[in-house]
Amino acid sequence: MKTIDTRWIDTRGGTIGIVLTENEFRQKAYICVVSGVNIVDDLIMVINYGGSLSKTEAIGFFGKLVNKKTYKV
Repeated sequence: MKTIDTRWIDTRGGTIGIVLTENEFRQKAYICVVSGVNIVDDLIMVINYGGSLSKTEAIGFFGKLVNKKTYKV
């Protein structure tokens, strides 16, 4: 799975990671609270354990990077 783009939002309880990914069949975005200490570990955590974003939510974070034809929840 290839990472297209990321967004990181720092909060008191940790960092919220939002990641847009893609493989040869589809795009999908994930969101998860992570430690914010190590970007590589945080990225893996968001992709492996994060919740999926709807197409509308993904467009809100990543705009034109979202492929409306291949995005799947």
